[in-house]
Amino acid sequence: MLSRMRALRIECGLSQKGVAKILHISSETYAQYEDGTSRVPLGILVRLASFYQSSMDYLAELTDERAPYPPKKKRRPWLP
Repeated sequence: MLSRMRALRIECGLSQKGVAKILHISSETYAQYEDGTSRVPLGILVRLASFYQSSMDYLAELTDERAPYPPKKKRRPWLP
């Protein structure tokens, strides 16, 4: 996941400080995520996937398919 986070950030021409500002976290915290010294919380992972328009599986290196999953067309009323 760490290499994908770094690669996407660089591809977008952003610094660690720039991404941290977008996520409303400190640049030190983001650097720790990218360096692997801290685990990335699920909420941050969701926001990163949304920002980079990728799937969380792509960020977590579970797939090489970058495109996000399409939204479900019909949701069951009992599911959030």
